Amino acid sequence: MMRKIENLHAEIDGKPILEGSLPVNAGEIRAVGDPNGAGKSEPGR
Repeated sequence: MMRKIENLHAEIDGKPILEGSLPVNAGEIRAVGDPNGAGKSEPGR
């Protein structure tokens, strides 16, 4: 089974930093990260 997060958007100080969809197949884990590794897992909770 595949799940899909659609219309995913994030911005910082009005500047878009993330936009789109995120498909996740059964058994997969998807992550959004950057060099400092802080706070990107929160949207998936």
